[in-house]
Amino acid sequence: MKTILIAGGTGLVGSHLCPFLRKQGYEVRLLSRHPEKVRNYPAWHWDVRARHIDRAALEGVDAVINLAGAGIADQPWTKARKQELIASRVDATLLLRDALAELKVKPRRYIAASAIGYYGNRADEWVDEDSAPGTSGFLTQLAVAWEEAARQMEALGIATARLRIGIVLAREGGALKPLALPGLFGLAPWFGSGRQWYSWIHVTDLVRMIHHLLTHPDLTGPWNGVSPNPVQLKDFVKTIARIRRGLALGMPVPEWLLRLGMGEMADTVLYSTRVRPRRWLEETDFA
Repeated sequence: MKTILIAGGTGLVGSHLCPFLRKQGYEVRLLSRHPEKVRNYPAWHWDVRARHIDRAALEGVDAVINLAGAGIADQPWTKARKQELIASRVDATLLLRDALAELKVKPRRYIAASAIGYYGNRADEWVDEDSAPGTSGFLTQLAVAWEEAARQMEALGIATARLRIGIVLAREGGALKPLALPGLFGLAPWFGSGRQWYSWIHVTDLVRMIHHLLTHPDLTGPWNGVSPNPVQLKDFVKTIARIRRGLALGMPVPEWLLRLGMGEMADTVLYSTRVRPRRWLEETDFA
């Protein structure tokens, strides 16, 4: 596979993935709402709301990687914002499906981003790729719908993998930046009990996972994009504070206060999801 089309390639993960793939010898193409603003990579226009995609972007493509999706915690979860979060994932996937269905020669590989929100709030329970989805909550509903859309690629004869991504850590962004900021002052605030499990992944390892799936088209179905070592939030923020300032003054933020200020969106920091990447550990040589 040498020609890769990436949707959502200008986000945090995409900004690491694109140069990595180029160094591996791949031709990287991007889909963007504003292709004229994309630097360093050829880009074609798409607009999910208008249901438009430049079909030229798909010609000769060996694989499609779909990372598209509006930021989960970027704005309050109003009714309109929830619809945008759904459309930017589910509708975007269905737009790609319809465009790929029209091709005489289709890509051999489709890799879809998903999220560990699929599992919902599970307290101390271990979950893996075989676990059932959660039973309530917007995060679960969104991830389930996202994956159902991605699975429709299988009907086109395209080998499809769904990567359930955990909390992404990176020096320049992701979850580490807001969690690390109080650590500059020796503070270690945690949300709710602080005992909720955070299943994390460093962006470098996530990129390597995507590349591994890309080069092994026999690896289909769901894959957990997480480290095998989840941590409890309280321990996580204390460690960051100690690294930054050598001390960690605990500052619990009660759940009621978070709910008051964030509403349902507080689920993003209060959910406990203890995820094991079982398939990576048992079915591959990824390390």
